[in-house]
Amino acid sequence: DDVSLSQPGVVHGTPAFMAPEQAADAKVDARCDLFSLGSVLYLMATGHLPFRSSNSLAMLRQVLDETPRPMRAFRPELPQWFENLVARLHAKKPSRRYQTAQEVADLLAHHLTALQEQGAAYQPDPAPGRLRHWLSAWAFEYTRRTSVCSQFASR
Repeated sequence: DDVSLSQPGVVHGTPAFMAPEQAADAKVDARCDLFSLGSVLYLMATGHLPFRSSNSLAMLRQVLDETPRPMRAFRPELPQWFENLVARLHAKKPSRRYQTAQEVADLLAHHLTALQEQGAAYQPDPAPGRLRHWLSAWAFEYTRRTSVCSQFASR
């Protein structure tokens, strides 16, 4: 049971990156992609999946019921604004998440601009170049991607 892969005949999606509404087989929309983005950013920033288990069912239960460990527990140098952004992306209720990828991209762009203008004075990350690189890459990618979850919802 590989929790890092989508499996045929089960639930559509990869359990490690699935939104709670997907795990519950409930109505999905583009906001489930934002939850998944939170999981990707969490993994990129910490080197750990936000939900960890040896089997898919246990992982789906965690997605539904548990809050990921704070990212700064793994990387204390991460800026608090970034941890807050990812935590909001991981909100269990879609109404509590950012509502659009554009909203997330705009927020990331705002922080990227501040990082470029203020440098290390803006945030405590000892490697701001790396953080800037993947923040801008994800902001760009998520503004141009179509919603995978919306495609499933329309089927």
